[in-house]
Amino acid sequence: MGRNGLRLLVAVALAAFVVAWLGYTRIWMRSGGEPVAWQDRSAALTRAQLLRPAYEIFRDRAPFERFLDERVAAAVTVPAIDFDRDLVVLLALGPRSSTGYGIDVESVTEERGRVVIRARERSPRLGERVVARVDYPLKLIVLRDAGKPVALRWH
Repeated sequence: MGRNGLRLLVAVALAAFVVAWLGYTRIWMRSGGEPVAWQDRSAALTRAQLLRPAYEIFRDRAPFERFLDERVAAAVTVPAIDFDRDLVVLLALGPRSSTGYGIDVESVTEERGRVVIRARERSPRLGERVVARVDYPLKLIVLRDAGKPVALRWH
């Protein structure tokens, strides 16, 4: 096999690897979506005032407590969560001008390579009764830790 034949072989092998990798990461890893049971524990943080938007995942109690101590403007009690089996996802919008804002979790699914949370920011509708005061919408989600990365998809 000559020099040109070897170059062609390497180019074909590299192209095959790239196609296989893209297929794995784009198709196989993201397939097999099964619904995941989750709990909304947001009520435990009703007084929390997160001054900046946040998307945080906690698999241990200490980092969760540290985050709440450092980033939450009001004193809050850390909710009871079994971190041996569960993980916590905290979504926060930051300050909003009225009580009409919120976060709706549309679905939580486990794919082969990750867990995907699909969420939407809810804004007040025209004519909706709201209180004009600074509000700090957040969502505290607790779900079983599958040991996979967690991805957030805002809709």
